[in-house]
Amino acid sequence: MKKILKNAVGGLFILAILGVASSSSGGAPSLTYVYSESMEPLIMTNDAFIVWPEKNPEVGDIVVFRPSVLEAQYITHRIIGEVEEGFITKGDNSPYTDQSSGEPPIKPSRIVGRVVTIGGSPLVIPQLGVLSEGLQDLFSDNARIFSGIFLGLAILNLLVGTLRSPRRRRPRNRWRLMNVYRGIGITAVLIVVLSVYYGSQVKQVDYLVSESPGTLGDQVKRGEAGQLSIQAENNGLIPVWFVADGLEPFRVDHAPRVIWPLSEVTVMIDVLPQENTGRYMGYVRVFNYPALLPRSWLLFFHRINPFFGILSVGAALGFWLFGIFSILDRTPGFYAWIPLKAIKDKMFDRRLRRKKLALLGRKRL
Repeated sequence: MKKILKNAVGGLFILAILGVASSSSGGAPSLTYVYSESMEPLIMTNDAFIVWPEKNPEVGDIVVFRPSVLEAQYITHRIIGEVEEGFITKGDNSPYTDQSSGEPPIKPSRIVGRVVTIGGSPLVIPQLGVLSEGLQDLFSDNARIFSGIFLGLAILNLLVGTLRSPRRRRPRNRWRLMNVYRGIGITAVLIVVLSVYYGSQVKQVDYLVSESPGTLGDQVKRGEAGQLSIQAENNGLIPVWFVADGLEPFRVDHAPRVIWPLSEVTVMIDVLPQENTGRYMGYVRVFNYPALLPRSWLLFFHRINPFFGILSVGAALGFWLFGIFSILDRTPGFYAWIPLKAIKDKMFDRRLRRKKLALLGRKRL
């Protein structure tokens, strides 16, 4: 028991450190790689590096940002200047700035993070991107699901290792109800936390700024505020609280509060006025939180950082399961309904008989 508590406290301490770090910097660190020659020879093609979330980058920093015009999901370039509208960026191996190629100055809200460097040189893992591309080709769109499964199995293996005592050897390895409860609880919490984490996504929304917008729903008028729409769905079997954050020039002020099981809703996005015509890309961060907490509580943790919102949902599920198992443990005759003899525990049966005798007011002979 002491070992379990020690590992639990250690795990909570590590999560707290990660949470404070992610809260103060705006997210969690990540590992990524470049797939072009724009930063050579400092960062070679397919070299991996660490991205640390940064709210206030400076001129000279290498940053990863989401473009609004250039055809790429992410771009890793250096900040070489700053204007009133945002930052000027350029690849070290490119003769032109991104802004001369049509990309507007980069606003801080579009910056994912800063590349970690020591003495001006980024910390890189050479050619790790080749392995990553190979895995993506192998697993296709299920790569994130497989990584979540492997992470969950690793955590389960760690927890099972802490539950085993090397000092005592039992003559028979029997499953007890407490082991079943613990296994169900840990598995359920892991599934919920991982599903929320991997289910959260950044939706890319392409739209056109025009003098005479059409009626297709993906166009807005130049110089005026407009609206776009995206679809949000809940493929699960329980209701979810829907939370969406728009990156400038997007705002999501009228999103639905809840999405019912196996349903889909339309989310309206407010677009701030744009002065130049053309086709742009915007981004909306979408989170589907299982409705296990009051919405006001969940929003409190989410606004600190989505990391805390996900942890709060996992903690809420653990609390509900603990309450359910406690009620079942104190329900007279519940264990008699369990068909599997392998998970029946004589100690629980003795406790149940004592509770029945105490409830009936009879003394034990």
